Amino acid sequence: MLAIAGLFINISTSSLAATEWVGVQYSTLPVGLQLLSAALCVVPCGRLAQRWGRRKVFVTAALIATCGCAILVAAAYTKQFGLLCLGAFIQGPAFGVANSFRFVSAEFLTGPGFSPELRARGISLSVGMAIFAAGIGPEGALQTRDSLDVPYAGAYVLVTGLYLGQALITSLVAYGFLAEQQKDAANPAPVAISASKQPSSPEPSLSDGNSSEQLSQVVLKVDPYKSSASASNLGTASLADTVCWDQPEHQGQKEQQYGEAFVQL
Repeated sequence: MLAIAGLFINISTSSLAATEWVGVQYSTLPVGLQLLSAALCVVPCGRLAQRWGRRKVFVTAALIATCGCAILVAAAYTKQFGLLCLGAFIQGPAFGVANSFRFVSAEFLTGPGFSPELRARGISLSVGMAIFAAGIGPEGALQTRDSLDVPYAGAYVLVTGLYLGQALITSLVAYGFLAEQQKDAANPAPVAISASKQPSSPEPSLSDGNSSEQLSQVVLKVDPYKSSASASNLGTASLADTVCWDQPEHQGQKEQQYGEAFVQL
């Protein structure tokens, strides 16, 4: 939120300063350089965060942006357009890493105790705060632009305070908790499921005394016009194979495999 507010303060302040110092044709160059720097540092900052940790990268980017704000204050006092562009370019990494804060907030809610709805709410809250910062940034620039004896210097001092606040807040975040949440999400604890034993019913066997009766019922289902007394002629035919003969696609298999038995029936 603080970096987003600082960006919009720079957009309104640096554009006016560039227009006054060198002309309207260069009014958007400082802001363009800041956005270019932010785009160039996204991938390198992500790699450095994986190697060194998010805390070091976030705090370092905010401190670098603070140095850029000091250059902007010097540009306001000297009215040097080159310093204005340099200070804006140096502020880019802080804005680049600030765009990843919404994803970091979602990663804090990836543990087994958090629902997907809560993660979506965390992202929405981060985006909503960024939109709020985009609204109050230009208003802050308007109120502080002429607060010092040099025009635009007061707005740049305000941006300096915003980046110092971002460095302080990101240094206090418990990133160890984030690592534990990610570890728990990657390796969930096994859940013990207890189930009461149910008495297993004995499988039907054709070796008992009711085998002839069972085969008779199956044969009658396949061909009701045959006699049930000849079911014993099927020998070792299984119950599943006999039932499947009821399907039309298996009629040819029935005649081929057990043709002689059915002729006798």
